[in-house]
Parts: sequence; C-alpha cells; structure tokens
Amino acid sequence: MQMTSISASEYWEYAMEIIRHAMRRPSMYFKTLNELEALMGGHAAAFQQLRVIERDAAFSSAFSEWIMTTTGESCAAGWAYAIEQIAMREGNEVVTVFQRLAKDFDEWRQAMT
Repeated sequence: MQMTSISASEYWEYAMEIIRHAMRRPSMYFKTLNELEALMGGHAAAFQQLRVIERDAAFSSAFSEWIMTTTGESCAAGWAYAIEQIAMREGNEVVTVFQRLAKDFDEWRQAMT
C-alpha cells in the first residue's frame, strides 16, 4: 500500500486546527493546559517520526519562542506553565490568556505565510 505524502505545511494546518478547536471548546480538549501541551507534543512526535518536521519546527517550539519574544515570559518549563504564570500575574483565567495568546499567535503565523 502506498502512503500519501504529507508536507510540513499540512502539519501546521492540522496543528493549528487542533488549537482553534481547543480555543473554541477548551473543556473538550483539556482539563489543564499541560494536557493540551502534551497532546500537541504527541501530535508533533507522529509527524517527526514520519520525517515531516524537525523537533524545532513543531508547534510547541514555535509557540514557546513566540511567547518568550512577545511577553518576555520564559518557556523553559513549557508554554503551558508560561501561560499559567502570565495569567497569575495579570489576574486572569488561564484559559482566557491561552485563548488570547493562541489567537494572536495564529494571526501572526498567518501573516508570516
């Protein structure tokens, strides 16, 4: 059986679709933001095993770098923890901050392509 070829741009399309769904209905995708970060890590790992993307080209790497650049918050412990720290500092709900940052990141990515 012949496998269909998958591109890095398709990986990004799929990854951002997951994020958009999670933004619209967070409780369907995660109880804690760490769970979503783990889900996205597993999603990327599958594409890495297929040699579609490199580790540093995965959603989590790009989102972490973008968060660090835009907010100055370290993502050394992961983007979920960074968002929790931002939410605590702002006095906002974690989901609200995630939705805002993910939306801004999505818009930024679309403008870059």
